[in-house]
Amino acid sequence: LLGQFKTGPIAHRTLLGTDLRSEHNYLVNFIRSVTPALNITLPYYVSPTTFGPTTINAHNLTNATSAGFYLQNQASILGQKIQLVTGLRYDTLKQVATSYTVSNVATTFEPPNVLTPRLGLVFRPWRTVTFYGTYGEAFRPDTSGRPIFGSTEKLAPETGILKEVGAKTDFFDSRVSVNVALYAIYKENIVSSDPVHTGFIVQDGQQRSKGYEVSFNL
Repeated sequence: LLGQFKTGPIAHRTLLGTDLRSEHNYLVNFIRSVTPALNITLPYYVSPTTFGPTTINAHNLTNATSAGFYLQNQASILGQKIQLVTGLRYDTLKQVATSYTVSNVATTFEPPNVLTPRLGLVFRPWRTVTFYGTYGEAFRPDTSGRPIFGSTEKLAPETGILKEVGAKTDFFDSRVSVNVALYAIYKENIVSSDPVHTGFIVQDGQQRSKGYEVSFNL
């Protein structure tokens, strides 16, 4: 739902929405020993040689339902020279999973419901010059059913924070533009492959990225 209204000199564009998702994931990983068939010094490619029995490495069934509700308002004053964007998103998740390699008992996983904000400020003192800043938080649950070795523990949702400030300007009737930005991104509960157990995953700690970006468009 999108609405537009005014409160005195302030113009508002308000967005209200929801999304629902239902996922059914059936995962089976098979493993078998393989003899490499590639000679680095003489790259003659042939079919690899396999040996030993084929075994099931992971066998999982996961059903997940999630819902999100969000509200955003864009307030503008002075002919859109100053714009403020504020938003909130509310997420819920329920996951029922069965790991047949560990047990045949279904387990229910419901992480705490999460409220994530979004803020943005745009200042355009002149028609060709824009300054901006933004802050946002992210919440992304994993519903794939990928297994952690020797455990029925479920993956915690991946969370993140974005901070960014920047400026944009145009020259020669917008035929040339320059963008400059500084940013910082933080992520937690990153999922990656298990380096010890093939076909399984592990959940790492925090990752951080900081940097700048300069771009020219002609």
